[in-house]
Amino acid sequence: MDRIPARAPTQEQYQALNLPGDRPVLRTPCVVYSDDERPVEATVMVKAGHLYELRYEFTPG
Repeated sequence: MDRIPARAPTQEQYQALNLPGDRPVLRTPCVVYSDDERPVEATVMVKAGHLYELRYEFTPG
């Protein structure tokens, strides 16, 4: 299950993303796994909420 919360930006995020007015940001965590299921990369992205629509497709496997 993915959880993508929207929240008010920090002052640093507000400036770095050049947000207009009172816009929320989306916080998107991501973990990439190797072929043998070991985590090899973890990132957290913060995106301007008014510019993105998140869409995920999963293949059962």
